[in-house]
Amino acid sequence: GGPCAPAGLEPLLVSLEAEINRREDETSASFGPRPAAPLRDQPAWNFGVALLPLDRWRARALGRRVQRWFEASLEHRLFPPDSLASGLGVPYLLFAGSVGCWREDIVLDGLGFVSSDDLEGSGVHDLGAYTALHFAGPSKPSLT
Repeated sequence: GGPCAPAGLEPLLVSLEAEINRREDETSASFGPRPAAPLRDQPAWNFGVALLPLDRWRARALGRRVQRWFEASLEHRLFPPDSLASGLGVPYLLFAGSVGCWREDIVLDGLGFVSSDDLEGSGVHDLGAYTALHFAGPSKPSLT
């Protein structure tokens, strides 16, 4: 794949990542500083299938970090504020260095593109065998 950000934007992102993520990690009593890794080397991930342990979120003061990343995005025009890119891009920057990927066999993705008839015909018989179900696409489950 190609670069995750235009080359001209990368120095700014690296600087912001160091300023926002590292400074707040150093003030956390529960966690030491995260290992430095270039943003380009971070794993790509889907924020729609994210498990966020709230105890660690609070211990790392991530609420403040989220606010700082969205402020930086507005100030530097990283992402349009009302775009999907903002909703996915800011979390990608926020969690740089902290993402662990789930095994592919425990996540069933793309269910929003599959009808119930197609799902039945797909050979997937036990949705309970999956840790996460992701309804990417237009069809979402209804609680009504």
